[in-house]
Amino acid sequence: VRGVAEESDVVVHLAGRFVPSGRRTLARVHGTGTRHLVAEAERAAVKRLVYVSVLGARPGDAGYFGTKFDAETAVVSSSIPSVILRPSVIYGPGDRFTSSIRHMLETLPAFPLPGGGRLRLQPLAVEDMVDALSQCVERHDLDGGEFELAGPERLTFREIVTITAELIGLRRPFVTLPERLALSAAGLVHRTGIPAPFTPEQIALFTTDSVLDSDRNPLLEVFLVKPLPFRDALADYLE
Repeated sequence: VRGVAEESDVVVHLAGRFVPSGRRTLARVHGTGTRHLVAEAERAAVKRLVYVSVLGARPGDAGYFGTKFDAETAVVSSSIPSVILRPSVIYGPGDRFTSSIRHMLETLPAFPLPGGGRLRLQPLAVEDMVDALSQCVERHDLDGGEFELAGPERLTFREIVTITAELIGLRRPFVTLPERLALSAAGLVHRTGIPAPFTPEQIALFTTDSVLDSDRNPLLEVFLVKPLPFRDALADYLE
């Protein structure tokens, strides 16, 4: 990455993966890759680092959430002022969340729900995320801050799928998959190379809610952004 930060005032680091691929393990992409970028930013005398982590990032986990936390540590340990954003799942045109749900609704006779779809999320509209991200680039008073960002509603995955189906005018029955069965099935299908609706790594994410701990939302209180309701924003995106 040498040279990528030359003559830049701010580095906004968005890179990340949900699923490893060959040498692109989560530890290499999130941890090692971020440390390399931080070192280059320090060499180029960048004035601020903005890192997009994930709601639920935590130490002691070798998977997605743990490696994201490792990346956070690399950022805040640098000599450069930094801002950490921890968003819930982000959705919008061309995303890998609602777009995948729509594709599955349109192609499968029934929709599989790992764990019965009880996972709780606070989906965040991409335009709200971009608003907060832009402010992190421009506002010096945010330096040193770590902010959890989320939409206005706590929704189960089942509710999210139901809303998406209603907006595209489809009705599909749900098939509940116990988490252990879903994980085993996803692993078996993944090893055969057959395309599957969920990978084992994605199934593992279905065990961790992605919601704020309280009703206080930094998106509204710190960034003065009123988060868009999921149904309204998704209807606009689908159009």
